[in-house]
Amino acid sequence: MNQLLQGHKSCRPKTLLLFAYLVITGWCMKAMAQTEAGRKQFDHAIELQRINTDSSLMYIDAALELSKKEKRHTWKAEVLLAKARIHMFRGEIDLAIENGLQSRKIYLKNHDETGITKSNLLLSQGYSITKERSKSEKCLDVVEKYAKKHHDKSLAVEVINCKGNNCFQSGEHEEAMKFYREAEEKVKLIDNLYLATKIQNNIANILVNTGKPEEALPLYRKALLQYKELNYPLDELLVLYNIGRQFRAADMPDSSLYYANKCLELGLKVHSLEDVTYAYSALRETYKMKGDYEKALEFSELMHIYKDSLQMNANEALITRLETDYALKMNKQIIEWQQRKLNRTKRRTTIAILALFGALGLIVLGAFYYRKSRKLNKALKKSNAEILEQNQTIDKALNEKEVLLKEVHHRVKNSLQIISSLLNLQESQLTDVTAIEALRNSKTRIQTIALMHQSLYQKDADLGKVNSSEYLKNILELQLEALSSKASAPETKTQFVQQELSIDQAVPLGLIASEIINNALKHAYQHVEKPKMTLTSQVINSNFELQISDNGKGFESEDFRNHFSLGLEIVEALTDQLHGSMECQSGSTGTTFTFLFPIE
Repeated sequence: MNQLLQGHKSCRPKTLLLFAYLVITGWCMKAMAQTEAGRKQFDHAIELQRINTDSSLMYIDAALELSKKEKRHTWKAEVLLAKARIHMFRGEIDLAIENGLQSRKIYLKNHDETGITKSNLLLSQGYSITKERSKSEKCLDVVEKYAKKHHDKSLAVEVINCKGNNCFQSGEHEEAMKFYREAEEKVKLIDNLYLATKIQNNIANILVNTGKPEEALPLYRKALLQYKELNYPLDELLVLYNIGRQFRAADMPDSSLYYANKCLELGLKVHSLEDVTYAYSALRETYKMKGDYEKALEFSELMHIYKDSLQMNANEALITRLETDYALKMNKQIIEWQQRKLNRTKRRTTIAILALFGALGLIVLGAFYYRKSRKLNKALKKSNAEILEQNQTIDKALNEKEVLLKEVHHRVKNSLQIISSLLNLQESQLTDVTAIEALRNSKTRIQTIALMHQSLYQKDADLGKVNSSEYLKNILELQLEALSSKASAPETKTQFVQQELSIDQAVPLGLIASEIINNALKHAYQHVEKPKMTLTSQVINSNFELQISDNGKGFESEDFRNHFSLGLEIVEALTDQLHGSMECQSGSTGTTFTFLFPIE
């Protein structure tokens, strides 16, 4: 009896060891399965990151959830860095920087030199876009040290290109071109078509900004072909937009419309909300050039909806759609696993039993899929209804905002009219000729500003733009009406370009025109039998030119600036405010003022 008890006790340690072995083995197998699943999700995300950012983000989020369950922190850092790149492709720079900082923190904690370098390179690109140059250069220093230490030529070229980007963002075009040219020479020594194409596109951007669009266009087209060859539609989108912009600058709206539509089509295909917004902006500007303001307004509204509201309001619908895609993919995996299980069972059982259980299995799966599909369809209908309701709310809010802005401009105009009336009352009580003249000049300037506000609240007016042609005509009529003697009014001729200007540019331009016209009416036509005045405007290379001519006696001295006049001082100050230039040609046959300033 004692011997049996001793034998039983001696078996207990072996049983415990076997149990522990089974537990550890099971845990290891589970961990390996999780790692493999996470790696598959990660690989799917990398494959799709330049083709479909929505699906890529779904896979990377799944990989991130699985990485949190593992103890390998560098794997989590790698997933976070990949997610940051996806956000960068989507134009979500703040999210890219946030994930990049989390990734770098983990790499620093684990002393992973390669990971630290990769995360700093991404952060330098993000900070360059957000114009935080000091942060970008600090990150680039880390990358440059690593490239020199390990003789990494590709990384060295990336550093030079990023330095050029920093200069470009700061408006230092000549310095940026030097970096890009250096990168262009060095990239020839390595086999990296994507990096070479990116540098080529950057050089084209510099050429555009330095007034050489004809040299930039061939480079853009070459970059477009290379991105198509690489199958990088997100990069292709940017080039399409740039080419369209060049054709708009060259006043070729039909060509611009073609590339804008291509940009919109590709943006919708890859689910890039930012590029869709750019495409709508390009379509708006193109139709404005063609004179189709109804279409321009339509695309302007679409652009604002996408820019201000669509992404935020569509989050719930997007999440539901991603969950649906994920559930369907998981169901597909379950079906494939069940099918493999059925194939293994087929080798062990008869054909009749296999057919029976196979039919039952399909019925169960069909019922489950049917119920799941009904639930998903119901959720999608509910989500679509909510989106429709939100869009209606947005439309109502936009209409209310437009009405309120027009009311504000109307009230400002009325207030300026009241001020003008008060000046009239004050003028009637004065006897000093100089004071009366000063009040009349002030009243004219106030009425000039009031005309601008009047144009903004009229029907179908663009609340952010002023029609320069109508504005200048109204100013001329105002000055002619203010002339005391209608018999001395000059014969006027006008030829204005249909160009809209911002409020910040329209007001100084109107005051300049008012002062020059007023000065001519007062002083230019003494002893002139047939007084004439000509006003013209045109757009030259994205610059607005206004020219005012009269056939009066001209200035007595060669330099008109030697004549002491408050009006001319105001004109010079307003010209500086517009960052423009003023020229004056005066002689016995008349005087011509020419004003040129860049259009915002």
